[in-house]
Amino acid sequence: MKLKNLFIVILMFIGLLSCNINKEQKAEELRLDSIRRADSIALLQEQQRLIDSINTVSLEQQAIADSIQNLVNN
Repeated sequence: MKLKNLFIVILMFIGLLSCNINKEQKAEELRLDSIRRADSIALLQEQQRLIDSINTVSLEQQAIADSIQNLVNN
């Protein structure tokens, strides 16, 4: 009977340990997901800044071209 009770206690202890490990793994997965999400947002923001810069340069080039065209026509 004592051996049976000891076996049950050991199984319960192993079960508790595995639950704790799962909680730690889930916490680590959540942390890594959060980092990946933040990295993705930062990348999208950088891409948007580059697009905005390209658009600004394009508008400036068009203004220069228009100025040159006005000088040629006058």
